[in-house]
Amino acid sequence: MYVENKIADALLYMARNLGLEFPPKSTTAEQLQQLINYIAELTKPCLLILDNANHEADLKENMTFLRQCDNFHILMTSRLADFEYSQKHNLGALQKPDALQLFKTHYKAMDDEEVALFDEIYEVAGGNTLVLELLAKNLRHFNNKLRKRYTFQNLLDNLQKGLTKLSQQQKVDTVYHAKGTGLRNETPEAIILAMYDLTELDDYEKQLLSIFAVLPAENIAFETLEKFENAPDLDQKLLELAKKGWIDFYEDDASFKVSSVIQEITRVKNENRLRDDVEKLIDFLQQEYEQIRTDRVKGHWLIPIIENLLKYLPKDYYLTRFQQNLTNILVDVGEIQKAENNAKNLLSTNFMFEFEGRGIQLYIMAICNLATIYMKQYKINDAVEQYKIAESWLKKIPEENSEIWRKLMSNIYHHLSLCYGTQQNLSKQEYYFNKSLELQSNYDAQTLLVLSHKYENEGNLAKAYEVISQALEDFNTPEKENSLMYATLLIRSSELILNFSDGEEISLFFLKEAEKVYQNQPVKNPDKIEFLYHQFALTYERLRKYKQALKYSQNAIDIFNLKYDENHSNFKPLNNAYQRIKNKLPKKKGKTVGRNSPCPCGSGKKYKKCCGKSK
Repeated sequence: MYVENKIADALLYMARNLGLEFPPKSTTAEQLQQLINYIAELTKPCLLILDNANHEADLKENMTFLRQCDNFHILMTSRLADFEYSQKHNLGALQKPDALQLFKTHYKAMDDEEVALFDEIYEVAGGNTLVLELLAKNLRHFNNKLRKRYTFQNLLDNLQKGLTKLSQQQKVDTVYHAKGTGLRNETPEAIILAMYDLTELDDYEKQLLSIFAVLPAENIAFETLEKFENAPDLDQKLLELAKKGWIDFYEDDASFKVSSVIQEITRVKNENRLRDDVEKLIDFLQQEYEQIRTDRVKGHWLIPIIENLLKYLPKDYYLTRFQQNLTNILVDVGEIQKAENNAKNLLSTNFMFEFEGRGIQLYIMAICNLATIYMKQYKINDAVEQYKIAESWLKKIPEENSEIWRKLMSNIYHHLSLCYGTQQNLSKQEYYFNKSLELQSNYDAQTLLVLSHKYENEGNLAKAYEVISQALEDFNTPEKENSLMYATLLIRSSELILNFSDGEEISLFFLKEAEKVYQNQPVKNPDKIEFLYHQFALTYERLRKYKQALKYSQNAIDIFNLKYDENHSNFKPLNNAYQRIKNKLPKKKGKTVGRNSPCPCGSGKKYKKCCGKSK
């Protein structure tokens, strides 16, 4: 019997099929007792199956009646993770091979190309048997062996938006939630949303589910949840949700996980309250981002969380800032193409006139982010174009004396100076660099770095080293040993020291310090590490340690080739150094052949009478 609301209702529905009639004014308890007395007389063995018995209180209330049926075995399906009055067998998700077989059973037109895409369907469905059945039956309505009207790829594209976002749906038959012995005939969306009833939860439990609904569908440690959701009864509520079968609890690492299906249902049913429910989570993530701003590589773990928030929550000022923050983190962890796509997506929303004037500032910063990405890809003309667009927008804001305005404009000019320096346009480089300096009240590390190059180009090496030394002295981050900017300053110091006589050993010391910083990074091959290896090669070359020099030079080229092709303008100096160092290695001498020894050509003659005859 299917338990739609209460066990008692399901049992009494069974009475009709048994032909059992009750006195007109009998109570529910009297009717149940009459039913129990009747079925207790049935011949052994009997099996009573209660499907969807998910409410612990209802189970406890009816245990007395159920235990009177000693001639029955009772089998229950339930979301409850534990019930003290019964033995438990956890079914879990359907394994992938079985899931594929189930899918083929309901969708017989499935071909080999679609089988190759099935893994993605399986992941979205979380191995849920009913969801897989519904998706397969829905495809069956539109496709056959002759024609595909709603393709597998169409389905995958829809599932990226959500299980309830299918662009084409037909009513399908299923026994789930079907009353009596009939079949339920509704759309997949209607059946999926009926799988879980949030009305059985209290307000705080719904809020917790909202939080899980926007987090990645992976194990979340309790100590992580405590950081932003620090209610005194958080532990009890989470364990209660796990016991009711809404989330899974993993005792080994004290973590919780929610299925992708429950996430989807929660997002739909809590749509009107979702943003408010996750307010503390958003505040926590913003604080985390602020703490790692000097070294955003540490924010790698924030990427999937921010991506989920952007995907499932309506855009507002704070979510727009998050998308901009996401671009910065992606750049710092080396996912440049993903960062470019995110930046372009943000700019395509045309939000500059929203958020009570704050939108234009965000828009300008987003343009600068895209320009910075182009610089890292060495698309210098594209970068210049974006910085010029940002400059024109900023000039429309009548806030020339504000600190934020001056900082933004100084940053734009600073990067334009870097762009023109890369193109060897020294007049424009100096022009924009000077404009940047005019707007700064104090020089940051990046400005001092550029200033050192300016002095070096002018032939003033002592002044160039002085400003880099100042940058290293002034550089102040909570953990500078893990900062890529700190590593950049160390490499620049090494580069300048190498220009002085007998500076090789000190140069090498700075390089080794920079290498320690890179080793502390949580991602492979972080930004510009190839130039660290290149500088190592130059230093060892000066020390005449050519084997070490060649090793680092080869590493520099290998890493560079992972990011760019050999036509890139910066490849030439790396390759020139490699060839130069390679030519300095001692040449291996060949083995000397004696005049009376057999000739190595294999003729059988003595060397002096064969190949060595003319020597």
